[in-house]
Amino acid sequence: KSIVILDFHGSDGQQLEATIRLQQVPVFQRLESIRGDLGKITARLQALAEEGNSVWLEIIYDGEEIIADLRDRLEGMSRSTALEILRIKNNRIMDRVLSRVHQDEQLDDLEDAEVFRRCLDAHAVPEDQRPELLQTYREAALMVSADESLVAENSASKQVVSGDPAQLPAIGGQS
Repeated sequence: KSIVILDFHGSDGQQLEATIRLQQVPVFQRLESIRGDLGKITARLQALAEEGNSVWLEIIYDGEEIIADLRDRLEGMSRSTALEILRIKNNRIMDRVLSRVHQDEQLDDLEDAEVFRRCLDAHAVPEDQRPELLQTYREAALMVSADESLVAENSASKQVVSGDPAQLPAIGGQS
C-alpha cells in the first residue's frame, strides 16, 4: 500500500511545479480468525497459503465431527507457509470433555481433577501415561494454590488505616 504525495514548488509570480511521489505505508501484522468445520477451515488455510502473506491465525473449530488430532492436522497444513497459528479452539472437544454425566450436572459441581480426567479421556490418553500426568497435574495445582495463598496472606497483612489521624500510632516512638 502507498499514498501519493504532491509537492508544489515555485515562488510568487512564477508558475508552480508539482512533483509526485509514492510513499510506502507500513503494513502491520495481519491477523485473521477462521471459524467453521474442517472443510471450511482447510479451504481458507489453502487460500491464505497461496497468497504467501504472513498471517497470524486464530482457528475455531465448531464442526459436528469430533477430531481429536485437530491441532496436528492444522499445524501440518500451515507448515512451510507464512501462516502462524496462534490459537486453536476445538469446541467439539470442549463439549465432549465437559459433557454431563447426569442431566443436572454443572461445571461448578465438578472437582478440578475430574475435569482433568475427562480431558484425558477425551484425548484418548493411554492408561499407562495417566498416573504421571495426574501427578504432574496435582503438583501444578498445589503450586498454584500455594501461590494464591501467599498472595492472600500478603494482602491480609497490608491493612489500610483510615479514620481519625489522632488514632494513628506514633512514628519513631513519638506520641
